[in-house]
Amino acid sequence: VRLENRPQSSRWYPGAGLYRNVYLIETNHTHIPIWGTYVTTEVSEGKDSATVRIVTEIEGIEAGFDVLLKTLVCGPSGEPAAASNTYRLLEADTAAGTMKAEQIFTIASPLLWSPETPELYTASTEVYLRPVRPDTRRDLTKEPGIKYDPVPENIRETAMLAAEMERRVPAKEILTDTYSTTFGIRTVEVRPGTGFYLNGENRKFKGVCLH
Repeated sequence: VRLENRPQSSRWYPGAGLYRNVYLIETNHTHIPIWGTYVTTEVSEGKDSATVRIVTEIEGIEAGFDVLLKTLVCGPSGEPAAASNTYRLLEADTAAGTMKAEQIFTIASPLLWSPETPELYTASTEVYLRPVRPDTRRDLTKEPGIKYDPVPENIRETAMLAAEMERRVPAKEILTDTYSTTFGIRTVEVRPGTGFYLNGENRKFKGVCLH
């Protein structure tokens, strides 16, 4: 990637350029887009637990597949804190092949984020596709080349049972994307007269916003 920052390309100075790394990310067709996760947290009154809500956007869903979303939340030291293989569908666009899903976790004894203790959790999300198996229940006694007249009940029952067992065999799950989201757990509050509170502690903002 190359950028040519020409002189006098702005009103006063060419305030443009590449000031950080540039990445080209290759994904499968079904994937979580950049900034495709949105995390909110709510700490209990006694600070003994926290509810973490993760909304995940998925793009490139193809017809004929079910989507499985598996997320593992790990604590600051890397230990598992919560996990979920289920989700609640928030919205879906079948024509565009996109969807948004919500997962909710409970974290026991959360380590709260602050400037002095910047504890961060990581949510590792995996997207799986599972082919939708067609309804394979069929009466094998009516297949071409098989003639029973009249059809014995034991043969009919055996054929239907075999087809039912075939239908219940789970289809193979295909991993299509992995996505990591880092977040902190904390409470934020603004009280009239006393100002800003972080994790229940009154804090003062230091510095200025100068343009």
